[in-house]
Amino acid sequence: MRNNLLSLQQTAKLQDLTQNRLATGLKVNSAIDNPSSYYTAQSLSNRAEDLNVLLDAMSQGIQTLKAVNESIEAGTKFLEQAKSVANSALETAQPVVAKVSTEAELLAAIDSGKKGLIVLTSDITMSANQNIVLGDGQSLVGARYLDKNAAQTELVFDFQGTALSGLSAGENTLISDLNITFKSDRRIGYSGAVNLGNQSVIQNTNITIDTSASAEVAGARALVALGTVTVKGTVNLRGISNMDRTTAGKFELHNATLNGLTNDFGFTDTSLVLYNSVLNSSSLHDSFVMSEIDIRDTTSLVNVKDDKAFAATKISAVKGANFAINGKLYTSSAAINSVEAPGENTLPPEFVLQTTAAPAFPDIVVEMTKPLEQVPKEESASSASQFNQILTQYDNLINDSWYKGVNLLKSQDLKVVFNESRTSDLDIKGVDATTSGMGLETADWSSAAGVQESLDQIDSAINQLRLYASEFGNYYQIVTTRENFTNSLINVLTEGADQLTLADMNQESANMLALQTRQQLAVNSLSLASQASQSVLKLF
Repeated sequence: MRNNLLSLQQTAKLQDLTQNRLATGLKVNSAIDNPSSYYTAQSLSNRAEDLNVLLDAMSQGIQTLKAVNESIEAGTKFLEQAKSVANSALETAQPVVAKVSTEAELLAAIDSGKKGLIVLTSDITMSANQNIVLGDGQSLVGARYLDKNAAQTELVFDFQGTALSGLSAGENTLISDLNITFKSDRRIGYSGAVNLGNQSVIQNTNITIDTSASAEVAGARALVALGTVTVKGTVNLRGISNMDRTTAGKFELHNATLNGLTNDFGFTDTSLVLYNSVLNSSSLHDSFVMSEIDIRDTTSLVNVKDDKAFAATKISAVKGANFAINGKLYTSSAAINSVEAPGENTLPPEFVLQTTAAPAFPDIVVEMTKPLEQVPKEESASSASQFNQILTQYDNLINDSWYKGVNLLKSQDLKVVFNESRTSDLDIKGVDATTSGMGLETADWSSAAGVQESLDQIDSAINQLRLYASEFGNYYQIVTTRENFTNSLINVLTEGADQLTLADMNQESANMLALQTRQQLAVNSLSLASQASQSVLKLF
C-alpha cells in the first residue's frame, strides 16, 4: 500500500509538471527547470529585444530618407518649371528666327534679314563653294543651344578652286553649339572656316572647327579675325591652322584658355590681353609674332612651345606674371609696362627663369562668351518675377522636408545604429539643397546674359539634385538591407530561444495521457491491496 501511495504521489507531481507545460507552452519556465537552457534562452531573447528597439530606429531612418526622396522629386519639378520660364525669357531676348534642317531653309532664313537665332535642327552639308554670310544681329546656333540634351549639330563646307570663307559673321553675332568642318584646296587672303570680319566684339561658344581635311599643309585657316575678339566661352579648333596672320586686331582673354594656334601665328599689329587666362601656342613652321602681350594677373600664362621663334614688339605684365618658352617657365620679378622685347625667344630681364617646368600642352580649346542682347523690360520683369516666385516656393519646400526634426536637405545629419553595442552604424550626411546652397540667385534679367546665367545655374542645380538623389538612394538601400537583416536575425534569435524553452505539445499531451493511465492503474492497485488486507482480517 505504501509503494502504491508513493507511486501515486510521483505520478501526481509529473501530472502537475506536464499540466504546467501544457498551460504555459514552455518546458523551461525558470532556472530550476534547466539552468543552462534558461540562461542561454534569456540571453538570446534579450538580444532580440535590443535589436527590436534598433529596428524601430532603422524604420524611422528609412522614413526620413523617403521624405528626402519625395522632396528632391518635387524640388526638381520646381526647378524644371523655373527652367521653362527662363527658356521662354531667353527666346524673347534672342528670338528664334527659324529652325532649319536643309541648306535651302538656312539660306532663306539668312536672306530674310531678320535678327535673332537661326537654329540648325540637323546636320547640313553645304553645296560645293557655297558660303554663309550672316547679317548684323543674326546668330547661327545648333539644336543644343536650346536643348542641352540635343546632339551637337554639324555644318560642312567644301571649297575647291576658290578662297571664300565658310561662315562670315556680322555685328553682334553668336555662333554656338556647332561642329564646323571646312574643306579647301587653297588658302588666299583672309579666308577661313569662320571669318569674324572687322567687328568690334565677336563672341562665340561651344564650337568645334575642323580644317584637317584641307589639301595644303599650310592650308585653310580655322578662324580669321580682323577686329577685337573678346574671348570667354568654348571653341574647339581642330586642324592645320587657325587665328593666324591677324592684323589690326586685339584679343582679350577673360577666364579663358586659347590653345592650338598651329600654323603661322603671325599676329602683326595685333595685341593680346590676358585676364586669368592661358594662351598655348604651337606653331608648325612659322614664328609666334605679336605687336604687344599684356599679362594682367599672376594666374595667367603665355606658353610658346615646339622650339619655334617667338617675338613681340612690346610686353606688359604685373609682378609675378608667367611666361613659358619651349618648356622653360619665366616669372616677372617686377611689374613692366610696354617694355621692348630684347629679341627672338628672349624676354625682358624682369622675367626670371624658374626651376618649375612649363605646364603640359592641353587639348585645343578657345573660350568665348555669348552676346548681350537686351531683354524687353516689361517681359523681363514679368518672367523674372515668375522665376523668383518659383525659387521662393522651392526654398519653402526644402524647409518643409524635415521628418522627426531632421532635415537632411538643410545640412542636418542622421546617424542610424545597426547593432546593440553601437559599433555598427551609418552616418547619413545632410546637404544644403536650398537656393543659396545650390548657387541659385534671384533673377535680374536686364540682358540675355543674365537669363543665360540663370539657366546655367538651374541646369547645375538640377544635376546636383540628381546627384543628391543618387547619394540618398544609396543610403536608403544600405539601411533597408540592414533592416531586413535585423528582422531575420531577430527571428533566428527568437527561434533559438524557443528551441531551448518551448515544450513539445504533442509529447506533453502523450505524457499527460500516460500519466493519467498510470494514475488510474495505481488507484486500482491500491484498491486491490486494501481489499486483500480486509480479507485477512475476516479470518479473526
